Amino acid sequence: MAGDLTLSGLLYEGNYGIWIVRMDAVLKTHFGQYTTKNLPKDFRPRLVLPRLPVTRARQAAACEVIKDVATVIRVHVQPNLLARVPQSYRDDGRALLACLQGCAKPFRILGLPVEIRMMVYEHILPKGIKIQDMIPITHVSRLMRKETLPLYFARISFRGKVDVAGNDQAKSNTVTLLARKLADNVLRDNVKQLRSFTLCLEGVPASNGSETGPELHFTFSADNGLRLTCTNLPDSAATVLQKHVTVVEANRKTLRLQGEAIILALISKPELWVHGGMEAT
Repeated sequence: MAGDLTLSGLLYEGNYGIWIVRMDAVLKTHFGQYTTKNLPKDFRPRLVLPRLPVTRARQAAACEVIKDVATVIRVHVQPNLLARVPQSYRDDGRALLACLQGCAKPFRILGLPVEIRMMVYEHILPKGIKIQDMIPITHVSRLMRKETLPLYFARISFRGKVDVAGNDQAKSNTVTLLARKLADNVLRDNVKQLRSFTLCLEGVPASNGSETGPELHFTFSADNGLRLTCTNLPDSAATVLQKHVTVVEANRKTLRLQGEAIILALISKPELWVHGGMEAT
């Protein structure tokens, strides 16, 4: 779907070819004989008004035409793009067009240093993005996809749900399978970029009789390491889980892990995820 800028018909980076065709039609409407292709190359009035003696009056009239052409052109240029044109070019239709042709070339992000590109990615990738919200820039090239995916995964708050009701020992593998699927099928080479995962528990009594089931919020940051926040979970169960996370955090530091620590917390002690597994011993 076309955006507001595209629908506006203004000149911006990348649409000069389409815009210049539109401008020819606009100039013909305003000036009749003049288009972008027959404006004087060097501001000589005798080229603007051929076969006529160059008197001061006619020279002034020719200059006025060139200025009027520039005025019409400026109306059809995006303000941010027009701001790049030197002030001395803005009243000369021919000079203005030549300058705009250069300014309107598509922005080549891959020509920027990688540090600057990363700043661009950080600006356009919103925090709390959803897994299905893959932004268009990730489809531009393999290099840009490789550069943006780590940041993309770092800004997603992943969620999973598991039923730990009953005594079926096979249920101890449910969280492990969920975690491995996230790591192997979704994150793949970007597991260390995982920063947030919420595990929703079914079959575990919520604290204070809350209708909302317990949720475990695992987060990782370079400053705070692995952290767990429990919502609607009884204090005794939360204490068991916090002790588990403390052990995992110590191992993370030893192994120098990052987001992988969240996966480790989910799979390293499967007995937690069976009925009664979070009871204090």
